[in-house]
Amino acid sequence: MKNTTPETSEYWDQFQKENKNLKNFDAAKDFIESINTYHYNLSSYEINKIKQGIHKKKYRRKHNQNLFYWSIGVAASIALLIIFRFTGVENKEIISPKPDIMAFADITKSENKAEDIQLILSDKQTIRLDQEETVITYDTTSISVDKKTITQNETSGFNQLIVPLGKRSILNLSDGTKVWVNADTRLIYPVSFANDVREIFVDGEIYIEVTTDAKRPFVVKTKDLDVRVLGTKFNVTAYNADDEKKIVLVSGSVQINSKKDEKTTRLHPNQMYISGKEQNHIENVDTKKYTSWIDGIYYCENENLGSILQRLARYYGVEITCDLPISKVVFSGKLDLKDNLSDIFNNISFTLPISYVEENGKIMISGIKQ
Repeated sequence: MKNTTPETSEYWDQFQKENKNLKNFDAAKDFIESINTYHYNLSSYEINKIKQGIHKKKYRRKHNQNLFYWSIGVAASIALLIIFRFTGVENKEIISPKPDIMAFADITKSENKAEDIQLILSDKQTIRLDQEETVITYDTTSISVDKKTITQNETSGFNQLIVPLGKRSILNLSDGTKVWVNADTRLIYPVSFANDVREIFVDGEIYIEVTTDAKRPFVVKTKDLDVRVLGTKFNVTAYNADDEKKIVLVSGSVQINSKKDEKTTRLHPNQMYISGKEQNHIENVDTKKYTSWIDGIYYCENENLGSILQRLARYYGVEITCDLPISKVVFSGKLDLKDNLSDIFNNISFTLPISYVEENGKIMISGIKQ
């Protein structure tokens, strides 16, 4: 409590959220903080006993033992904290819990409302980028942001890349994996990958080319799905605000674990996994339709106008509205996203009988042309 790190603070914040009925926790915390700290070296016997206690507690929680035994473990942990500070224990050998990327994502929720791209480092340093598209590259000691070098002092914790509406970014991770990050997306990744697994979290849309590492599988985590791979190319569309989440596999193989129905699905190239409100299913698709946005092209094939407008609104960072009947009109074609939005709508209006009004930075589909 007196010598906190970002990891331990995050752990205890999450612990309190999950255990709101522990009435003595705040009292124990206040008591610990009121005691003077003295230096004291634990014996190897004491250290081993502490590690054994931590291991047993984790084992009980992992296998969901009944509340009685779990409560004893919690009470023992709090008592142990009080005893440590009361006797002046300060020992660097005690290992803090491994940070959890999902817990971090939940604690640091963001609505992506900023106008600039934000790179938030684990030490809370925020780098703002006002370009429409940026390239961020990691190596073992530094970060290159559009050819400018930034030194990151922290060696643990998580970084966040927040890309707002109308912006995009390319992220080159230290293991060689390349990630294209679309508009209105939040990406969380560790300062350095663990020795056994590489994990990132996404709320939004990414296209990713994963560098093969047989010893360290790569896991893309979303609110509803975990996508596990060794090395492959695929697209993830997983905006928390959308009802459907989509995984499109270009090459290789991925394993998808659904958190809703706890089922595991193996996806093959040219397949799309769709997680909907009611059920999940797989379709055979032309992957170009779902990945071409990284090249500034949007292919539409018998797609509802409402879905197209939603993607354009995110990509260009502009509010677009239309009546419900118009949103169900079907459109097919190719849109060049390097054009300005007025040109895009002129092209759509050549095919569909719609008219639109652009006013105060907003676009309103006003009705069917007569």
